[in-house]
Amino acid sequence: MEINIRYDEELREKIRNGTADPLGWIDSITSGETDLTGDSDEGMKEYLTSFFTGLLQGLEECADGERIVFATANGPIYVVLVPQEDQSIRVWFCYRKDAAETGGEPEPYEPTAVVGTEELAQAVVEAAEKFLGFVEDVNPDLIADSYDYQGLREDIEAVRQRYELN
Repeated sequence: MEINIRYDEELREKIRNGTADPLGWIDSITSGETDLTGDSDEGMKEYLTSFFTGLLQGLEECADGERIVFATANGPIYVVLVPQEDQSIRVWFCYRKDAAETGGEPEPYEPTAVVGTEELAQAVVEAAEKFLGFVEDVNPDLIADSYDYQGLREDIEAVRQRYELN
């Protein structure tokens, strides 16, 4: 599992200006041959702090056997995380609100992948930490003053402990 964020001048400028939840580009989220951002070569534009917070908090709930759904800004897309019985999680980017909320099944056009629980947790934690590091390099005061970034750091630590990651 790999999450690639576009760390460009546009994102840098938003963070310099003090944006706690900057809209930036996720170039790809891949698991094996599956790109969960879809077929677009451009990736997907997303509020990055909220996206990582949703994934991290979702991983916490999945550890308790809960199925979770959160909406992204892109489309919107509903990210659905469903714990499986074999220590894995189905990650589904659902385009239909009713299916996301009621537990429907993915349509062929909706990206989905089953990822090992620890592998998913590690990928999300690494990408979220890299994002926080970027923000801290660009605007250290923002990290210190923003409840959003402090909360993100706490969520990273909670997932790190829950999944016993280094």
